Amino acid sequence: MKQIKPALALLLVLLLLSGCGTPSKTKAHTDTTPAQTQTTETTESAPQTTAQASQESDTSAPSGSDPTEAPEPAEIQWEPLPALRRAKDGQELLSALTDCVYDRMFAYQTEACGGEDIWDEPIGDGGVEQISPVHAQPGVAVGGTAVTDGETICQIDDYGLWILRAAGAQSEILSDTPLDSVDDGGQNWPQEVFIHENRAAVVYVHAGPEAAGDGPSSTQTHVCVFDISDREQPVLLSDLGIDGSYQTSRMIGGRLYLMITRYFWAIEEGEDAEGILPQIHRNGETSRPEPDRVWLSPNPMSAAITTIASVSAADGTLTDILCSTDAGFSLCAAEDCLFLARPVWSCGATEPRPEGVYQVSDQEDRMQTELRQIQLRPDGTMEPGASCLIDGAVLATDGMDLHDGVLRIACSQTSFRCRVYTDESKGFRNCEPGGRSLSARVVTLDRDFRELGSLEGIAEGSNLSWCRFSGAYGWYFTAEDQNTVHWLDLSDPNRPKVGAASELPAATRRMQPLADGRLLCFVNPGAGEGVQISLLDLRDPGQVRVDAHAEAVEQLDSSVTWEPSALCLDEAAGRFCFPVQNEGKPAVLFYTFGEDSIDPAGSVEVDFLPYDARFLSVGGLVYLCSPGVNYVVDPETMTILTTLTEAVG
Repeated sequence: MKQIKPALALLLVLLLLSGCGTPSKTKAHTDTTPAQTQTTETTESAPQTTAQASQESDTSAPSGSDPTEAPEPAEIQWEPLPALRRAKDGQELLSALTDCVYDRMFAYQTEACGGEDIWDEPIGDGGVEQISPVHAQPGVAVGGTAVTDGETICQIDDYGLWILRAAGAQSEILSDTPLDSVDDGGQNWPQEVFIHENRAAVVYVHAGPEAAGDGPSSTQTHVCVFDISDREQPVLLSDLGIDGSYQTSRMIGGRLYLMITRYFWAIEEGEDAEGILPQIHRNGETSRPEPDRVWLSPNPMSAAITTIASVSAADGTLTDILCSTDAGFSLCAAEDCLFLARPVWSCGATEPRPEGVYQVSDQEDRMQTELRQIQLRPDGTMEPGASCLIDGAVLATDGMDLHDGVLRIACSQTSFRCRVYTDESKGFRNCEPGGRSLSARVVTLDRDFRELGSLEGIAEGSNLSWCRFSGAYGWYFTAEDQNTVHWLDLSDPNRPKVGAASELPAATRRMQPLADGRLLCFVNPGAGEGVQISLLDLRDPGQVRVDAHAEAVEQLDSSVTWEPSALCLDEAAGRFCFPVQNEGKPAVLFYTFGEDSIDPAGSVEVDFLPYDARFLSVGGLVYLCSPGVNYVVDPETMTILTTLTEAVG
């Protein structure tokens, strides 16, 4: 197994980056430019990035920053794989990539807090089961296990693709089509389906029998494109497979953009180093990404390759592919651009100074967010755009949003201080832990990552456990107080403001934004206490009003608090429904809502309704789509119009 010594690791990194930028003095960031990290002679405060040093905000109370004083995020340098100077092409180049990733990881991780174990610290979302829908932009489609074009429902399950005609009581199953996959004893896991014109694009993961082992696995993410011009006889046009596990996807302008992550392990002597790059499987042929489509992360935290693939919805052709070392990216999409974000540690230290027999250095490690822009060309190709670092770690769940060309990002700010004592003559190194600080910020950026404004010091001494954006609004909870929702006014991105707060009866587990600026809240008071429903009005910046409460659904379990597809909302009709389990018997509860009311409208019992059933509203009717069985329900009469059972085999 590859063994890397500290001195050799630093030397290799410096050699790798010769000619690609001047290394900084910070040991943990030997592959960054001086703009990223600066050293200081003082011991009173830890070093700051250029952007951080220029930001003098009062964090005693949250406030909007003046755009004339807003700091520019620190630029970061990404390198294409051919920039490695030690090799030219082929096997040597791929071996150099392996060395580069491991060397950088070693230097980056072992320097963090003197090697202390800080990696288990939570990065936002604090374990709270908060969910909200993906904020789709105009021209950006989000899939699911069942989708509709208003006349047809395309649905996927373990067996394959089945197409239904959505016609109320006359609904019918038009076709069942199995998914092709390698017959290796593995398993298919359906992920998403999209309808684009007369095409259905199905995304599923095929996990080989050895996928659960400790070494490289045979897990592949597949995109099958079907011609569904004849809904009764779909024709498979292409089955494209890419090594790695599915993360997320968006349909934009007739092309499906997928994010796939594949972890790799140390290369044994004599092993093929090409194994670290994902294989592309199509029509019985295999290939790998070209080296100039692989980019090296300056701040690696794991041995992984994240792939962004552009696939034509017309015929399944792979139009482009971009790979980046590392993992953990969040995705936000627009019609012409993808924005990727992931949390990284930023490590800074003062120059060592003598103290007795030791060399002493003060160090601060803080969380930052690495942002990348990928520009989408009309022909389906992709080009890397701007990239930068901003203070704070983007929240793990849905903490980034794009609205009217403005990126809004909710970040947890976590930092650690320590003092490192070194006696090189005896090979001694020890870390004396210092303090830890917690807070949070919300930052607004333009599409090229120029900072417009920010809210600093919110959740001081705690952190954000949850934050969501919708239109000109935002809402957050702190980790210390899960019962109070805080309102954000983002109508002027140059001067974001914190608005009012409101206490809820219990910790909210789901908040569903409504188009008129209100929130539908689902509260789970505790085990066996059911679900409470509240309607919050956040349209007045001066106060948050609870417009209505629904009677608690007691002694019933519901997946609405944690499963995104379990809520069916029809805002035009003022109606919503969700599934419940009553002593093992499934049912669907319906409610109506108005300006100041939430009222039970009835319930419908069904024979089978798993937690991952997807609810669709088509033509005023509700379609309960689950593996094998679908129900068509009329919410006006609370009756099941028809039951559709999938014919398998």
